[in-house]
Amino acid sequence: MKKLILIAIVACLAPWSNSATAQNLIVKNFGASDSLQKFPPHTAILNVVQGNKPLSATSVHEDEKVNVIIQFSSPPKSSVKGLSSSKSTAASKQQSSFISNISAMHPTTVVSRRFTEVLNAMAITVSKKEIGAIAQEPGVQRVYEDKKVSALAVTTPSAIDSPSSDEDSDSSGGNGIKIGVIDTGIDYLHEAFGGGFGPGFTVAGGYNFVTNNPDPRDDNGHGTHVAGIIAGNAPSFKGVAPHARLYAYKVLDANGNGSMSTVIAAIEQAVKDSVQIINLSLGTSDGDPDDILSQAVDQAVEAGVVVVVAAGNDGDYGTIDSPGAAREALTVGATNAENSVASFSSRGPSNKIYGCKPDIVAPGESILSAKMNGGYIAMTGTSMAAPFVAGAAALLKQRHPEWNAYQIRDALIASTRDLHAPIFSEGRGKLDTARISTVSATVSPSTISFGFDNPSIAKWNRGDTVLISNLSSTPKTYSIKNSSPAPGITVVVSPTTFSIDANGSQNVAVELSADNTVLPDNAVFPLGYGGNLLAISDADTLTIPYVFFKGSVFQISFNETPFQVLIHDGKKNAFYYNPSGTFLSAFVPPGTYDIVTTFTGSAYVVKENINTKDSLDFKVNRSQASHEVVVSPTDENDSAFVTAGSNMTYSYIEALRHTASGISEVTLGGGNVETQSLDQKMFFSDMSPRYSFGYALNIQMGNSRSYTYDVELDTGITSAHTVAFTSSDFKRIDFKYDVDSTTPRIFPVIWSAFAPSSGVVAVTYFDGNSAPLTYPFMQTGYYTRRTSIDFPILHFREAYKY
Repeated sequence: MKKLILIAIVACLAPWSNSATAQNLIVKNFGASDSLQKFPPHTAILNVVQGNKPLSATSVHEDEKVNVIIQFSSPPKSSVKGLSSSKSTAASKQQSSFISNISAMHPTTVVSRRFTEVLNAMAITVSKKEIGAIAQEPGVQRVYEDKKVSALAVTTPSAIDSPSSDEDSDSSGGNGIKIGVIDTGIDYLHEAFGGGFGPGFTVAGGYNFVTNNPDPRDDNGHGTHVAGIIAGNAPSFKGVAPHARLYAYKVLDANGNGSMSTVIAAIEQAVKDSVQIINLSLGTSDGDPDDILSQAVDQAVEAGVVVVVAAGNDGDYGTIDSPGAAREALTVGATNAENSVASFSSRGPSNKIYGCKPDIVAPGESILSAKMNGGYIAMTGTSMAAPFVAGAAALLKQRHPEWNAYQIRDALIASTRDLHAPIFSEGRGKLDTARISTVSATVSPSTISFGFDNPSIAKWNRGDTVLISNLSSTPKTYSIKNSSPAPGITVVVSPTTFSIDANGSQNVAVELSADNTVLPDNAVFPLGYGGNLLAISDADTLTIPYVFFKGSVFQISFNETPFQVLIHDGKKNAFYYNPSGTFLSAFVPPGTYDIVTTFTGSAYVVKENINTKDSLDFKVNRSQASHEVVVSPTDENDSAFVTAGSNMTYSYIEALRHTASGISEVTLGGGNVETQSLDQKMFFSDMSPRYSFGYALNIQMGNSRSYTYDVELDTGITSAHTVAFTSSDFKRIDFKYDVDSTTPRIFPVIWSAFAPSSGVVAVTYFDGNSAPLTYPFMQTGYYTRRTSIDFPILHFREAYKY
């Protein structure tokens, strides 16, 4: 189609030309390349503009069905061992009550899984708009997104390494140890696993949680490769612990993808099956040590299972996956063929708590193992490093069957060699299986994180306790020394000298003090300060690293993943974040900030005048956007629109704007009208008159008639209200397009644009199936009279000929 010149233009912003396709939502970023994007009806595009740069856009749908995990307040079974049966069934009773309630109040909700072993929780499918009400049900502690998890393997270079252990040269290790492989399944017909499934074979049991059947055979290849590293046993190939027994829990599909709820189901089954070690070579981005999957891992460790987790393959600092971020997980990064930390290996710290992850690293580049459907193949990733450690855990558990999960984990961490890399890269070092049998002492926790030092506090103090265990048969006497702390950092330990009996242990209190008048702020997030405590005896020297970060870091928890978070000081500093989870650590210069959180479905929570000198930890809940603002359009005759069977389309634009600075967030959308009501709903927390909100809605009655509604709220929002229109609000404009009569037909397009000083963004929706305009190309438009000209939302028209 060719764009035509108009006679009537409300506001002309920039020229544009593109081919029209039926039923398209068009978003245009002026000053940048134009974009044509297709979305289903009744979706919205959320777009953020900073300066002259549109930062992001995504489609949302309030009625969309989403998968969530409901956590209840009563403890799971594994937390109430030894209590009465009535106590241990409290979780089941609480869940039954919840199901009874939602069946009546939310009948479209579907319950997919129930958990009572390591979590008191339930996986359900529900529409997004119902989540808030379900979160208020009795006994509900929190609602988590049932996020996607994926296998953690990457492309393989040419060089090949072997997974076999140096600790048991006769390759007889792991006998009698049960290891759960939670992955894509295992090709148990492979020669490396004895060619069968069930008792008497290497793969002794398992379950397929993807299709809910008892056959966990692999259809991807990832799980088979992982399992071979752990316990492959063939004449030409040996895993680290070839005599261990594997339990295959298939939670990832043929594409290597799954969900948190499916992984949790497998963890619960592994605990029920009395496995001693679990391997998780999978994860989801934005690792949170308190998300529901990390909690499941921590609880499994509490129940006695060693849980080994791949760190992730993101490569940068602060990119540890979940559940690798779990506090009690043994989190494993990868080394390369040059015996250094691989470039792809995710680095710490873990989110929220500045946790020291990974714990250790192991070979993860070009590791040879079993290939699905036969043969062997090399693969690369932290997926390959984790099973190396899981196999080593089996060797250690075989040697010390009386040790609990924490002792196994701490001894493996002690069996490492320092690669002299940053602690957030290598953890405590590379696992050396040859040292497993020689470990004579452990430290728990192996590394101390003191968290975040708020620079507004003149003297910042934190404390922790470590447990030093003597695993040898003779007493040891240790003296604690601090290895060269930075100026302004003081570390005091108590006791400083102590003796530990054979197979005994000693708690040591560690107190750190930072003089913030001397100690500079850290310049690059998340790399902070660190040092080492040395516990020295005649027989050995134990190193206890400690870390913390000094700087203004907002620690924000959300009840659901927000679309956008804007932190700004109303002047020069404005920071935009798109969290992929329900927690955000935001490093900002000292000062006073507003925090604007936008949730999908036009919900805005604004927290104003937050000073970094105050507490930086707080929660943002979607329900805080409690003021409902309804825009209720009617036509020029004060009549409601009849939408049933009509050929109507709509497009809208809305913006929340910090008036003084112009810093804004913009929401755009449109589609075919398929609902009985055209009422438009937005939700807001309390906000002062420092913010204004603008909204514009275009309704097209085919191509012959259109309506444009403008709303501006510029005196703050402290209550709910409805914006209605009457006939006196409308101004009628008859448009005649200057098109020669020889043109058979044209297609008009109505744009709405948000136009601050720069970064104009506009939206329109057109339906190519509507009847076109024909000569004399007349169109009637109705515009509501604007109460203010201050808010920069404008409208203009273009026409295209077929």
